[in-house]
Amino acid sequence: MKTALLLLICLFLIVRAIACQCDLTINKSGIYKAQQYPVQPGQIICVQAGTYTYLRFQDMQGTAAAPIKIINCGGKVTVGDPANYGGIQFYNCLYFKLTGSGDSQTPYGFLINQSGGGSGLAITNKSSDSEVEQVEIMNMAFAGIMAKTDPTCDPTTQRGGFTMYNVNIHDNYIHDVYGEGIYVGNSFWSAGMNKTCDNTSQVIYPHDVIGLKIYNNLIERSGAEGIQYGCAPNAQVYRNTVRNPGASPFSTYQDNGIQIGEGSGGFFYGNIITNAASAGLIILGHTGNLIVYNNVIANSGSNGIFCDNRTGSSVNTPAGFLQNTIVTTGKEGIKLYNENNINTIVNNILVNIWQNRYIAFGQGATATQNNNLTNSSIAAAQFVNASGLNFQLTNTSPAVNAGMNLSSWGITTDLLGTSRPAANAYDIGAYEYVSSSAREASPFETKLSATSMLVYPTPCRGELTIQLPTEAQIKELLVYDLNGRLVQSHLYYTNLESTVTKDMTELPVGSYVLRVSLADQQVYTTRFVKM
Repeated sequence: MKTALLLLICLFLIVRAIACQCDLTINKSGIYKAQQYPVQPGQIICVQAGTYTYLRFQDMQGTAAAPIKIINCGGKVTVGDPANYGGIQFYNCLYFKLTGSGDSQTPYGFLINQSGGGSGLAITNKSSDSEVEQVEIMNMAFAGIMAKTDPTCDPTTQRGGFTMYNVNIHDNYIHDVYGEGIYVGNSFWSAGMNKTCDNTSQVIYPHDVIGLKIYNNLIERSGAEGIQYGCAPNAQVYRNTVRNPGASPFSTYQDNGIQIGEGSGGFFYGNIITNAASAGLIILGHTGNLIVYNNVIANSGSNGIFCDNRTGSSVNTPAGFLQNTIVTTGKEGIKLYNENNINTIVNNILVNIWQNRYIAFGQGATATQNNNLTNSSIAAAQFVNASGLNFQLTNTSPAVNAGMNLSSWGITTDLLGTSRPAANAYDIGAYEYVSSSAREASPFETKLSATSMLVYPTPCRGELTIQLPTEAQIKELLVYDLNGRLVQSHLYYTNLESTVTKDMTELPVGSYVLRVSLADQQVYTTRFVKM
């Protein structure tokens, strides 16, 4: 009898591994080194659904054309133990992807929960060319995700000896961690770090991070910043939502919404930052060539945006602060101490700002300013629902058709992907005005939490699943294109369900607004992408 049971279990595991297309299957905690597990480029490592204390991958190396994929198989994988340091770690790994997409019923296939120290997910020890998606991380002793190799006396860890390339962190949910939600790159790009090497004190410098992308992440209640990145001169950080960051900082001044650190530049756009304990966005010693646009920053304890220069900041490089919506601050709305930069402040909404000090300068910084909408009253901006943190525009808002054309900056869409201009001229702020039928509701307006309704996969190619809590009853689904045209509708009369799956195959490639009406009159609106 026992033999038959064991055979059935083995057969089940084999069938599941085949379904997941596994080349290597992991079913226990431990360290997985390439020397003992010679996984080849392009192969798939499956982690069986279950509970693990920790997982470490070492020396696993794919190629740019054929990265190694690590995926959950058969359901959710939970990793973490208060007695262990960290959750999932990558040491000296190249060209790899960790994805929680292995089960269509589980939007975050990996859950990293609790550790006795360190970060939930660490990409370190000269790891490079990595991607992390669909991972939930909570209750960490430090950061949710950390990606960097701090320099040591080994020259191959220092700037010039090592560069981290193509860190790609997206579509993750990180909450209730002690440190930063996402922490990429070292904090001391310009000053370096003092080390004693061969009995000699010297300053060594951290590596650069080239090709950084952080997008579509939801971060809530991080102890320090929701996102902090440094040493990343061409970063792209976009469409992240950061709520209530800096809740319990481990150090003074570590309680901002998002920090762009020394040695960084690139593009920062389409992010929503609310209820930061200090500055919504703080930029320290960046390299220049930085464009900050289409962001919403609301209810910041200090400045909406603060920016300075430090040793190593490039002279006469552009810094653009464009098309942002900044509402309610404890200090100045935008405060610039970056005298080295050529600053441009255009098409921003700044309302209910401390002492009406909408834009302020220090240390000789100046800026070109045009078409900014400022007012002491939030009501004057005529948002859709400011109390619900929905700062889209009504058709009577003074921001409508009042902006400058910023296509020369490459800004041709708003935070939601609506084309600029939507009418006669650019609107001011993060959003273009659109009709109410095409408008995306603020994720704060509904009684449901942001994670109560799951829409996946997005991007989708065929079927799209809408999943709500079991007590919910979906009555109607409406799909609009970004011009407000209704392109699909589905009405349910009987046998109302909390989860439905619809075929989107016939929709053209593009972005769409999905409006979900429930039997109890709640309405939830979100966006998805059709590939």
